Amino acid sequence: MKENQIKTKSRVVMFGEVYTAKREVNAMVDLVDESVKELSATFLEPACGNGNFLIEVLRRRLEVIKSIPSFDIYFVRCLLLAVSSLYGVDIQKDNVVECRVRLLNEITKTLEITDGVKDLLTVILKKNIIEGDTLTMKAANGKDMQICEWDVRNDGHLICKTVLYKDMVANGGESTAYKNRYSYRWLPSVERITA
Repeated sequence: MKENQIKTKSRVVMFGEVYTAKREVNAMVDLVDESVKELSATFLEPACGNGNFLIEVLRRRLEVIKSIPSFDIYFVRCLLLAVSSLYGVDIQKDNVVECRVRLLNEITKTLEITDGVKDLLTVILKKNIIEGDTLTMKAANGKDMQICEWDVRNDGHLICKTVLYKDMVANGGESTAYKNRYSYRWLPSVERITA
């Protein structure tokens, strides 16, 4: 069966949109396989499309997480680390939405998680997979793109520090200029996880 690498010819002409085939995605991700399995290693796809690279990185990370009992608090922490360190930007809004949905579906298809954990993952994906142009570093609204740096703490808090995308990439993935900080409590959701 032939893999479809374009949505429409007009999108190819207007945006140069051609999706990378699964064979090439796997070959490229194989080159950094050890880093993929490091759950906190950051992966940024600057033209993520509907998420072909991000979904493959996530699949490999989920294989690592599957070996952890789902009732263990470490399971949720590892899952949050694995997802919060994946980033994607695309110029097409429908691609951004599709990428988020594909990533969340891959998680729920592979692992048994609570509604509370699923809600947190939805928040993370909404902040990490964004609509914008990485060449101009502008969001769809014309303002500077913002991205979140996440801190998954052992005390059950998930801290989101919003930074400007241009600051994050200029400093090799680290930023010291935080615009906002948000905190989510994930620890209570662990009690509802079933084995």
